[in-house]
Amino acid sequence: MARKKPNIITPHNGIATANSLVNAVIDDFLIYSHTPDSISLDGELFTLTLSNKKLVYQEIKIDKDKDYFYIYLQGILKDRTAYEIEDNGSDLVITFKEGIALEPNDIVANDFLVRGKIVSR
Repeated sequence: MARKKPNIITPHNGIATANSLVNAVIDDFLIYSHTPDSISLDGELFTLTLSNKKLVYQEIKIDKDKDYFYIYLQGILKDRTAYEIEDNGSDLVITFKEGIALEPNDIVANDFLVRGKIVSR
């Protein structure tokens, strides 16, 4: 007995709409890289500011904004438990809760790389 062909309903017909759907899915998974616009140091704790940036939320509900972020210091991925992220309405502010460098005074903004679903406002 031959296998029955599945009846798959496709909401799109035509190559242009299919391409549009594929491009929308690809865009939804893009991760952008940013260097902080400013950093400040309080003792050994850093605060990074991404000016005029916001998170791009997906339809999937997340527990924490940190699920969208990867922060690197001099190429080394920092643990997500080491920082908090706040969107203050105009900027994204990342505040570290623990020391992350042996010589914090030698660290400059270009030493950090913030990757995630972050775009300009």
